[in-house]
Amino acid sequence: MDETARFISVEQLSFSFGDTLSFENWLSSSANPAIRRIPRNTLKRTIHKLVSTQKKELIKEFASLDNKVSLCSDIWSDHWQSCLGITCHWIDSAWNIQKRLLAYRCFNDPHTAQNISHLMFIILEEYCLTSKIFSIYFYNASANTCSINELIRLCQPSIGGRFFHIRCTCHILNLCVQDGLKNLEHYIQPIRSAILYLWTHPQVMKQCGRFCKINGMRPKRFARDVPTRWNSTYKQLLSTFEYKDLLCGFFGQIIQSTSIYLYSNQWNICTTICEILKVFNDVTDQISGVYYPTSHLVLTHLCNVSCTFSEHLNSNDPILVECILSMKRNWEKYFLNLLSLIAKEILACPVSTVAVEQAFSMGGNTLDDRRSSIRPKNLEAQCLLNDWSRAASRTQDIENETNDDEDTEGTSGTTTGGTTSECD
Repeated sequence: MDETARFISVEQLSFSFGDTLSFENWLSSSANPAIRRIPRNTLKRTIHKLVSTQKKELIKEFASLDNKVSLCSDIWSDHWQSCLGITCHWIDSAWNIQKRLLAYRCFNDPHTAQNISHLMFIILEEYCLTSKIFSIYFYNASANTCSINELIRLCQPSIGGRFFHIRCTCHILNLCVQDGLKNLEHYIQPIRSAILYLWTHPQVMKQCGRFCKINGMRPKRFARDVPTRWNSTYKQLLSTFEYKDLLCGFFGQIIQSTSIYLYSNQWNICTTICEILKVFNDVTDQISGVYYPTSHLVLTHLCNVSCTFSEHLNSNDPILVECILSMKRNWEKYFLNLLSLIAKEILACPVSTVAVEQAFSMGGNTLDDRRSSIRPKNLEAQCLLNDWSRAASRTQDIENETNDDEDTEGTSGTTTGGTTSECD
């Protein structure tokens, strides 16, 4: 029964799947003649029992962790209801990255910051995780962002919550690309309309298949474009490149539609568009992983996207340039300050102790045999002023020259004038 319940859940089947005659006949004839139908209520009770057991094991594992966990959360809505989803990500004692869905909770209350934070806190309490949260990745809706302050107050995260809220990078990528593609509708829309026409007219699709065969091409079902998913535009354009001449001929000679007009030059600019979209697509694929670390990949991919912008800003097509500028504005809005801060903090890190050793050398040159009794505060002041003065001319990497061959014998404690040691 337990394995049947797991099978039903993993395959996302109806609870009534096991309560049919065909199910009984299939298993009794192929596995065990004693097997009978499984009533849907029995199946539901079994699923809830398994969830309860595994939830207790999960709570026990969380309690044994000596490290914190990170969460991802979002709210999904359709015409009938809304649900709050939370996934938990952590590294176990064997250094394996783990991921578990903590909740897929019905959430029909108004999506205010207070209601979101309240429900999330209830779920975290169920798993005894309120004091173990390092960060939360949230979809960038305003209510989600506002709920963070309340969660920080309730959960008291480490480092004062400085890294508690991390924005969804994939969502920011989506916003950037969607804004840019609006400027390219002139090029993309005819191709999008042609493929939509094929999908919505089955007989025309068959005609297109025959036209492909006549022209020595394999019939193809082109990728559909979903307006809310920018990468579907990328995949659709990729799927049509090889067939661009065939599509132009089919719609020009066979269909002869007055509303759909394709010409080969449309794909020239689309080639450049796909070069740009490929960078975004690669970023999205790479940072969407579950079983490998992704946070360290973001900076590299952000730099790749910035380089892509720079490469194409010199295009001769003003519409393409405007597209890139639109993406770039959104990109800089979300990431420019972050990139600058990361660059300043990381690039300033020295990888040796040479700088402080130079300071000791400076102090040694100041504290020589003739000034052996200089007061510590005066020694520090002179060394500081030495370094700070040379900072203005950016000569701190040049050590003070000393004459190692100079004969200093007999000068200890005296000056050249024969006076006693200097007491500064």
